[in-house]
Amino acid sequence: MNLKLRRESVYWKKTNERFFAFNDTLSFPTNPALVSDAVNVGTGKTFLAGCIANALMEKNIPVLMTSFPKLLNALGEIYSGEKNAYLKSLNRYQLLIIDDLGVECDTPYVLETVYLVIDERYKSGKPFIITTNLSLEELQNPADLEHGRIYDRIMERCVPIVFSGKNYRTGRGRANMENASGILKA
Repeated sequence: MNLKLRRESVYWKKTNERFFAFNDTLSFPTNPALVSDAVNVGTGKTFLAGCIANALMEKNIPVLMTSFPKLLNALGEIYSGEKNAYLKSLNRYQLLIIDDLGVECDTPYVLETVYLVIDERYKSGKPFIITTNLSLEELQNPADLEHGRIYDRIMERCVPIVFSGKNYRTGRGRANMENASGILKA
């Protein structure tokens, strides 16, 4: 199954200046993988993942929202004997959200580390959400075995939700420039 969402058509409910999505329990039938229909940025993937995290944390459900660059930095500062313990510690969170899969460097060390993070969560059976600007085509047809090992686990456990539409940051940036221009002219 593959859901396609346009930012304009997503049903979000505004409550207390936050937007909440999904049901606010951990009973989703599958894990979402929030992906772009191309290399679109600013379509709301991270925003939606944050909404899910906020809704769950308001119910006192432990959630970690991070990125692979942050995880790689943390793991780089740990001695090799403690890395497995760190990876297992990620499973204390009921939901793990990893933002921006694919922005990390493609070195053998990085790919192996990304694999270890995904595989540890995969084996735990606990839910995770992945956001990425990789296309669904790239996830389904990896370039090599190293990427295939990672994407295969994600695609087995996650239902792709494809985001398309305009970059909302561009519009906000334009509005900010117009506002600043108006202030400077006054």
